[in-house]
Amino acid sequence: MKRKIESETTPSIKVQNVPKFAIESMFHTLVSDSLNCIEIEKIELKHWEQLLSLEAFNNAIKTIADKKNKPVLISYAAYYQNIYPINIERNQYISKEDLVQVFNYKITRGKFRPLLKLIMANDEKTIIEVSKSAIVLLKQGKILESITALTKLSGVGPATSSILLAALDGNVPFMDDSVLELIVGQRKYTLNEFEIIKKELTKASIVLSKLLNTNILPEDIGRAIFVKNCM
Repeated sequence: MKRKIESETTPSIKVQNVPKFAIESMFHTLVSDSLNCIEIEKIELKHWEQLLSLEAFNNAIKTIADKKNKPVLISYAAYYQNIYPINIERNQYISKEDLVQVFNYKITRGKFRPLLKLIMANDEKTIIEVSKSAIVLLKQGKILESITALTKLSGVGPATSSILLAALDGNVPFMDDSVLELIVGQRKYTLNEFEIIKKELTKASIVLSKLLNTNILPEDIGRAIFVKNCM
């Protein structure tokens, strides 16, 4: 599910009537092994629709940009959503500019990590070769192998790999801190934690797709959790 980030003039739209911390019970209801559709009240589906909306995501990005006094985040987000996927579709590889822009989006949106020098140390040829292999694996449905392939680049761990791939395939959830805290209970950026959140978000997306009668992907659920965390 593509999300288009609009310009700085995008109106601020708030998600209404979602109780504080409700996302926790709402999510765990979706992934419950004993789920009965009757347990999902109509009001919860309304909350999910709000949290999954483009307007809510745009507003979350703007909220972080304002809070951190980092208006550049809006530009990074626009690049990530609108330019980066087109570049990959055209080139079938990640360029150094793509890598740097997406990394800046990640650390501006979330917690800052002093890894930009390591990212910049990667030469263009290596980035292209490694990313070509990763994209081929992604197209084959080998998500874990694709994540692992990108970690060959300096400064790129599973979390950065996940955000690089999430924009290309919604079946790859970004290891956002809010997602890790909700599902894993801690911020731990390993392949094992990625597998855990992917499994749980996939399960939730399948259930919610049926309930809302539309195609919801794991990354969509992850973004909804991120949106709620920004409220």
